[in-house]
Amino acid sequence: MGSIWLAITFLLMFQLPASMFVARSTKANAGDMATMRVLAQFLGADRALGWGRASPDPCDGSWLGITCDASGYVVYIIANNSGLTGHLPRETRNLSMLAAIYLNNNSLSGDVPPLGPNLMEISLSYNRFMSISPEFFKDMEIVFSLSAVNANIIGPIPEFVGDHFKYLGTLKLQGNSLFGHIPTSFASTRIRSVQLQDQRGLDKLSGPIFMLNATNIVYLDLHGNQFTGPIPNLASNIEMEYIDLSKNALTGDVPQSLMQLHHLRVLNLSDNSLCGQLPKFIKKYDCKD
Repeated sequence: MGSIWLAITFLLMFQLPASMFVARSTKANAGDMATMRVLAQFLGADRALGWGRASPDPCDGSWLGITCDASGYVVYIIANNSGLTGHLPRETRNLSMLAAIYLNNNSLSGDVPPLGPNLMEISLSYNRFMSISPEFFKDMEIVFSLSAVNANIIGPIPEFVGDHFKYLGTLKLQGNSLFGHIPTSFASTRIRSVQLQDQRGLDKLSGPIFMLNATNIVYLDLHGNQFTGPIPNLASNIEMEYIDLSKNALTGDVPQSLMQLHHLRVLNLSDNSLCGQLPKFIKKYDCKD
């Protein structure tokens, strides 16, 4: 198991892209081999990518986009833009050493089930999913990147996500149909980039913006939702570079703590009901009735 944990350590420390790791040619362990056969069928990858056509072993180098470690465990699944049309089976969680899965730009549908306990990078953008199962998050503790942009996901963000994903650094869920409040637990995470803008449903993300109390945030885009209440004091968010809170229903004074964000490159607070003086390079807002 040592090789996979070494790879995970490097990935966590340096956030290296999956393409930096070269697929090994080895023999898959029996459990992962059986699970990958199920995956090939449910994703339509047996037809679209030829998984299992030349060999039943996903670790021998014949399965396009599959990377295994020296012990025969599947570590990466990379199948972006691959014409996949099925859905993710619950058996995916049996891939116990899977560290990253990339299934962007396909036509996958159905619910997103739990995917495995050691996942760190999950990218499911531009698909046709219906929802993310509440159980999806419970087995995973070291995820630091979750991306499901324009993936047709409907529902709230589970309250326990912030409590559970202490290492979550990037969250990209824009262009879905999420609604409800952002979990207050996000304020205690190490999250640095949050992109939840442009939710498509009639009911969008709403309530106060508690997550601005997460002092590690550098990039925040929440525009095009239904957030209410004032903008919190940002004095402790000294590293912030990008803030877009436009097209919401925020009220109250613009916090003077914005003047202390010396790394700020982009600030958009338009189309709200704010008042107060912004930094000199931005216009003054008048309170709206």
